[in-house]
Amino acid sequence: MKSLPRKIFGLAAIVTLVSGVGIAEADPTSVAITPSNNPNIAGMTNLYRHPDGIGMTATVTGLRGGDGLPGGHPYTVWAVIFNFPAECANYPMPCTPDDFDPAGPTQTRVTQFSRNYSDAAGNGFFSGFLPEGDALFDAESGEVHLVFRRHPDRNPEYVSLNMVGGNCQFVNGELVDGPKNNQCEDEGFAIHQP
Repeated sequence: MKSLPRKIFGLAAIVTLVSGVGIAEADPTSVAITPSNNPNIAGMTNLYRHPDGIGMTATVTGLRGGDGLPGGHPYTVWAVIFNFPAECANYPMPCTPDDFDPAGPTQTRVTQFSRNYSDAAGNGFFSGFLPEGDALFDAESGEVHLVFRRHPDRNPEYVSLNMVGGNCQFVNGELVDGPKNNQCEDEGFAIHQP
């Protein structure tokens, strides 16, 4: 049986191959990752827009590494999509967390874009494809914020990384502060405007 990291890496490779033809037709926008809760995170994200959806690749350094283990730690990349960015308060500047409103004028949606493990040195590669639909109304006009989230250490009892709170520690619905090196934390982000 394949290990979880290999399964996730394999899934990312399949997504890249399947969506590669469409992605290759579009010119990417490249944006550097901005650190949030991890001052060491760095790298570039590429966003590809085409009629069927958006594709993403990211090469990242400064993630939490293996700490002496053969592999690293689980990370997810979430797309926060402002479907109507012209409705954001400071338009044409990027949307801010204050503009987050799923039911209001910005029609903001959050969906997972990618997941993978950092390697022992704290490097990571992420890729994904998001078709137009419930989360992404229009690939050409949505403002996409990519958020890089670290999850707790690998564990054979894994619940799921399909959720923002996957494997995080919660008590009564609130995220509990755990050891900083082994807790869910948004480490960096990149903003791709249309």
